[in-house]
Amino acid sequence: MANYQSFVSALVFRACLQQVQAGIMGPPNFLEQPRDLSSFTCRAECSKSSTGQAILGHPGTSFCPYVCENGVQSLRLNTEMIQPASSHDPYFSNRKGNFQSKHTSYEHILATGGQVSNGAIAVSSINNTDGVGAGKDSYTQYCGDGSEFPPRSAWVSFENMFNDNKQIMFSSCSQYSQANDDGPEVGSIYNAIQQVAVETKVDHRFILAIIMQESGGCVRVPTSNYGVRNPGLMQDHNGNATCNSDITGVVQNPCPQDVVTRMVREGSAGTNDGDGLAQCINESDKDDVTAFYIATRLYNSGAVDGSGDLCKGIATHCYSSDIANRLTGWVEAPRGCSLDG
Repeated sequence: MANYQSFVSALVFRACLQQVQAGIMGPPNFLEQPRDLSSFTCRAECSKSSTGQAILGHPGTSFCPYVCENGVQSLRLNTEMIQPASSHDPYFSNRKGNFQSKHTSYEHILATGGQVSNGAIAVSSINNTDGVGAGKDSYTQYCGDGSEFPPRSAWVSFENMFNDNKQIMFSSCSQYSQANDDGPEVGSIYNAIQQVAVETKVDHRFILAIIMQESGGCVRVPTSNYGVRNPGLMQDHNGNATCNSDITGVVQNPCPQDVVTRMVREGSAGTNDGDGLAQCINESDKDDVTAFYIATRLYNSGAVDGSGDLCKGIATHCYSSDIANRLTGWVEAPRGCSLDG
């Protein structure tokens, strides 16, 4: 398994020439095939906000341009951000809280250290090209028991999904008036997902979809509490890991890799107080793709409505539909679900 953060700095510099030639500017695409700038010396020139913080990736502001020089050539990136293709803001951040079950029906599975137990849906190795590619940035409302939701064969590849959502990760903290994620912090999210996916046998695309739903990948996301305390990237059930503590008031910048990993682990493997994705998948008692969609409802509301309809019950009615769309390529298209008003 490649360590994303270990090669971030090299690829940032190698991405400079490619982006200069294209005449565009945006967060460096760390997973692209790099151009060789080994003969160049590159430096970042970040704009500063009134508080002295580098402005990173918020639409309408400056990004950190790179200047690359080798004594013969001096290359400078355009300082304007790429504007989103649509005029609306991408949807993320669960606004009604999560009510993960306190006690799984699988009593032999502890709330912490959870793993997917059914071999038909467990994933024990990492494959970044495990889907259909980028999919389509569109939204279809799905309701019912999950049988009419997209099959796993329609899910996008992890590499495409991560790349397509990085623009949101680089700007998602702005809505919380916090410093946006920088490159190493986005790299930490990548590392954490890959590590925890192996530990829990939860599909890494499913983990990423929940992260984007809950926090937009903002490592300094505040803790929500609508009856259950939900901290961290995955707004888990009363976990300990956060880089924006509601208990101490401490905001960590940068957010360390170990804290990011623990946030992802608590959301995926569970906490002392409630289930994570692994337990929710097991509790679905399914061995096909419907296990994931039922698990999203369990993660969000703690139970499935008696009718079996994943759009009914408490919390966010569109939650399972949102996750299904994220898994098939939805990023910035209008959210075509009106069940939550």
